[in-house]
Amino acid sequence: MVRAASMLLNFGRNRLIGIVLGLLLGVQAAAPARPIATVPPVRLLPAAVRRPVAYETIGGLAVFRLRIAGRDAWALLDNRAERSFVDLAFARNAGLTIDPRTSARVTAGSNLAGQRVERVPIAVAGQFAATVPTMIGIDLAPISRSLGRPIALVVGADFYRRFAVATQAGVLRFLPSGSVRVAAAPVALLDARPRVTILLGGQRFVATVDTGLSGALILTPQAWARLGTPDAACERERLRTGDGNARTGRSCVGPAVRVGPITRPSTRVSVSELAAANGDGLIGMGLLGTTDGLIVDVSARKLWVVPAGQAAAETTGTLDG
Repeated sequence: MVRAASMLLNFGRNRLIGIVLGLLLGVQAAAPARPIATVPPVRLLPAAVRRPVAYETIGGLAVFRLRIAGRDAWALLDNRAERSFVDLAFARNAGLTIDPRTSARVTAGSNLAGQRVERVPIAVAGQFAATVPTMIGIDLAPISRSLGRPIALVVGADFYRRFAVATQAGVLRFLPSGSVRVAAAPVALLDARPRVTILLGGQRFVATVDTGLSGALILTPQAWARLGTPDAACERERLRTGDGNARTGRSCVGPAVRVGPITRPSTRVSVSELAAANGDGLIGMGLLGTTDGLIVDVSARKLWVVPAGQAAAETTGTLDG
């Protein structure tokens, strides 16, 4: 099962860029097709030529340049996209093979659709090159409009399972899982989703890490009710999904929050229904992005955050292995 990408845009006073990417279900084939590869073969660059790649943050989200099918492109990091997605228009213009018999659609009520794209060459300068045997191509134009960059690729969970993804001091590294050595103690990831334990108002909650979420926290209504916070702390917000559907929710001022070494006296919380597998909610870059560094190693079940104002611990790792 593959989740097609969706984006929620907040049209209230506290506008969030790209509140949610990924999570909506469903690929259905119009004709029998081969299973989609989840981990692409990767050609690692020799140690002598490896170097980090620069990234930008837009609304807390990390975007960077790479090459797809020999063309310059922009990519967005989003570990909660179950697989990486390529923009269909980009794929067509690049001459990639698109299977017209296979379509992807999200859950009922969604207008998002996509198609299978065959053999997608991806190269991140100074890091790695890979040819993904098959990807799902969807319309990433809503994401591009929101971020102000022509996003051609959403780097999803398939790459996060292959690498420890490190964003520190404006540079991005893809390191083999388990190779990271950092002086600071990691935050334990509870599973591969990945979920972590957070403290909110002194209570323990379990939330899913989401690098494609520009907000700080999204809690389910049930989790928010546990806090006993008065409704006066909330205001209505209007949301729109990337496929054009509209919805409403609540934006609230939450109590003190702690995630590993990160502590905040209060934080903005969006209250919305979420899939039960996410636990009590989602934790995004509105909180994690306030640090000087973030390293997500899903396969090793470790997350490192370096608080702002402290020297970022140096990441030492090798792409061999």
